[in-house]
Amino acid sequence: MVRRSIVLGMAALLGLGVQAQAGQIYVNSPLVTIDSVGGTVANAKYRLSNTGFDVSIDNAPSLVTAADQVTATLGNVATTSGQVFDFLLEHRAGEGIVFSLDGPGSLDRTVSWGTFTSSPGGSNKATLNGKLPPLAFNSLVLSARATQAGSSFAFDDLSFSGAGLSLVDGGFLSGTVTPSSGDPLGFVNQRLYSSVNLANVDWTLTGRISGTKLLTGGDETVRFNVGFQQVTATVVPEPSTLAMAGIGSVALAGIGLHRRRRQRQANPS
Repeated sequence: MVRRSIVLGMAALLGLGVQAQAGQIYVNSPLVTIDSVGGTVANAKYRLSNTGFDVSIDNAPSLVTAADQVTATLGNVATTSGQVFDFLLEHRAGEGIVFSLDGPGSLDRTVSWGTFTSSPGGSNKATLNGKLPPLAFNSLVLSARATQAGSSFAFDDLSFSGAGLSLVDGGFLSGTVTPSSGDPLGFVNQRLYSSVNLANVDWTLTGRISGTKLLTGGDETVRFNVGFQQVTATVVPEPSTLAMAGIGSVALAGIGLHRRRRQRQANPS
């Protein structure tokens, strides 16, 4: 009889459900092809606004109204242009989303959507236009934009961490986008994809951002946005993963051969 320890070891090697696998994270990974996007379910945004709010979370409607968002104001463009902010985007499973910016002096703001056991402070709404925080999303799209003449947006030190999540492939980019750079011009988009529902996980996204803008132009021309999306994707395994699967297959075949030999010895013809 094959030992139980051998079976458990092979099952663990092949991920056959002895225990739940940790979530796998891919960042700007060539191993991931996005087949379809089910839709954006939330946005966290910092923008350089002439007169309006600068920091917000919204529920991603086709046309945003005041009821669809929670906002905070840092100041006008003269106050925020060229300033460097450390940001924290936090998801608390079963509670909601928190977006905070920490800048020089009094340039600190926090907005949140949801109901929290420990208050994040700042501006909060439990629901946005009657909607609770999203219950299903597996991808984040980070978009830096600078489309106004003479503008730029810099981003660096981006980092993602979450309970039970591990990075499999890829990494975040750092850089500065201008109207003459990016793809398309004036935009830099980065994608994080997860093998599990990120709405069920506590996670944080952090980094450093800074935009420059003239005192004219639209409020959305210089901004940083993180979109929460539900997507379907095709993931190509890494060669090392395929090699491990091959080792497991050979090992299981060996177990089967061992079992047949033992059976023949017990029941000779």
